[in-house]
This record gives sequence, C-alpha cells and structure tokens, in this order.
Amino acid sequence: MFDFSDKGWVEFQDHVRSQARELGTPAFGTFELTPLCNFACKMCYVRLDPERMRELGRLRTADEWIDMARQALGAGTVGITLTGGEVLTRPDFAEIYEGIVDQGALVSVLSNGSLVDGSIVRLFSTRPPAHLRFTLYGASNETYELLCGVDNGFDRVMSGLRMLQDAGIRFSLAFTETSINIQDFDGVCAIAQGFDVPIVFGTGLVPGVRGAANSVDNLRVEKPKVLRSNVSFGTNRTGGDCKDRLPAMHPFARCRSYRNSFWIDWNGDMEMCSFMSSCKAKPFEDGFAPAWRQLLEYLDGIRSPSECADCNHRYLCAACPGVLEAETGSPECVCDRMCSAARSLAQEVGRLKKGVEEHEKGIHGSYHENLCD
Repeated sequence: MFDFSDKGWVEFQDHVRSQARELGTPAFGTFELTPLCNFACKMCYVRLDPERMRELGRLRTADEWIDMARQALGAGTVGITLTGGEVLTRPDFAEIYEGIVDQGALVSVLSNGSLVDGSIVRLFSTRPPAHLRFTLYGASNETYELLCGVDNGFDRVMSGLRMLQDAGIRFSLAFTETSINIQDFDGVCAIAQGFDVPIVFGTGLVPGVRGAANSVDNLRVEKPKVLRSNVSFGTNRTGGDCKDRLPAMHPFARCRSYRNSFWIDWNGDMEMCSFMSSCKAKPFEDGFAPAWRQLLEYLDGIRSPSECADCNHRYLCAACPGVLEAETGSPECVCDRMCSAARSLAQEVGRLKKGVEEHEKGIHGSYHENLCD
C-alpha cells in the first residue's frame, strides 16, 4: 500500500481536490461517528454528554455507516475520515472501520489516542489506515487534567503511541494552542521529534456547534507560539494551497473543502465541514447523491458579508463561511472578533515589513560606502 501517512497524503489530497472541485465530486468525506468522548476538553466544540445527545437525536448504527460509505464511494468518494467525539469510544468501531476499508476506501482516523490498546494495534496492523492522527493536548498529566479533565491522560496517550510505533504503524500528531497548554508547546514539539512524525498546529478556537457548549474566550491565545517559533517540521495548511484558487472575494476563497468534501455528523446531517450546521441535507433518509446535490446548491447560494467587500485586510483574515457560522450563527455575518484579529495582524505585518525595509536600507548603505572607499 502507498504510504499516505505524511507529506504524500497531503499532496495526494491537493491533487484530487483540485480535480474534484471543478467537477463537483465528493472526493473526501468525514463520518462523525459520535459526539461522545472520554475527555472533556474545555475548548471542544462538538462534545455532548449522553443525555444531551439523546435529546438531539441518535447514533447511527454500524450497518448504516457502512452502507453510507458504499453510497459515497459510488458517487466518487476516495477518502473517508472517521472522527468524533472520540471514535474509539464506540464498541463497534472495528466493525465500522473494517466495513469501510474492505470496500476500498482510503480511511483516515482522528483520535485522542488514550484508548489505543492491543486490539486497536492489531486492527491497524491488519488493515493499515491511509492516515492516522492523534491530538496531543499537552506534555504532562497536569496539563491534561487542567484542559481535558482526565487523570493520567498524558501517560495513557504516550503508552498508546509507543504501542503503535513498536508495531510499525505510522501516525502524525496535532496540537491546538490554548492559554492552558501553551507552556507545553516546546514539550509537544519534542515529543513529535522523538517519534519522528509530522505535527500540525491549530490556533483557532470556535464556540460550540450543533448543541455543544464550551467557553473559549478565556482560552484563546493572542499571539500563538507556533507563529513566533522556528518550528520547521509538519505541515500547516490553508485553502490557498489548492492550485485552483478562487477569487479573493469568493466566500470560499480560503477553503480546501469547497465542492469536493462533505461532513456527515453523528445525527445524520450532511454539511461541508465540522463548523457548519445549517444545510442539514439528509443522506440517510434521502440517499447520499441527492444530499450531496442539495449541499452544493446550498453552498453556491452563500455570499460573503457585504462589509468584507472593501476591507483592506481581507487577505489576512481567517474568516470563512464555516467559522463565521460557528461564531455568529450565519455564514454571511461578520465576526467582530475576527475583524479585530485581522486588523492586529495587518499592523504586525506592517511593523515587520518596515523592519525589513530599514534593514535592507542599512545593507545597501553599507555596500555603497564600501564601494566609495
């Protein structure tokens, strides 16, 4: 099997996404198997407790997910990501995973890594995932307890990662900076280097969606350390990396998923990504292909907020329809917090540019003086 575990997987996706976007093909999809999780991370925007989950809907069965994969593959999907919540909390995870892999899908798995045991190692050894990513929330048990509300979380995760590495199963890591774990940044980087695996960094925190609740205002980091460090391993990406870039004023100009990806949440609704929740196409009731067509029509109707048209900071703004919907409830409303962040970033870029210009002037002046000596 081709090794998609790091850079090759990203390059493969970029190539397929470019072709799929032009054709409107659902090349990549995510199955959110559950909103339940054995962690209680303060910044999580999807986690529900069992009681709240039952109020909102029900988990889809293994047979339903396996059949949905069949329909998606028939419509042109090549890659399916399994996530949660925490996917390994489902007792039938192996059944779902095997049922989808055996249909020929390139299956990725996103997990917190704390529930990896011998059975999971054997599962991934027998049927290797196309990509396997674990999120680290810190570099100590203390940080895991503060941020995730669990005892010995770090030790459990590290034990699972060592088991996978000993079995020769490749994986990558992720880390989201918060005010609680930012002091662990260097330690997390050292862990990635120790395992010799890629790591990606997240700096954006959003409010809860689809019935979930969190409190992220006091967890956001004003100047994320990843932006102030010399980290040179891993891959951090935005929608601008796709070869078929959209015009700057297009609402999905920065989005890699537009017209080529879908997200089916635990309750059976299809959206474009994890942040969105207003399309609510029904693939389990209406079939995958009709739901995908409904999603494309919905996305084509979204417009950028009018306030963004004349904004000089648009190229530096991280806002997209998904984030705007999570922040404001609508993909077409501006978010004051993000506008402020874009202005601050523009000021920082201006200061850096001025510093570079002054430095270059100094070099040029010294060179001119040397020529005249």
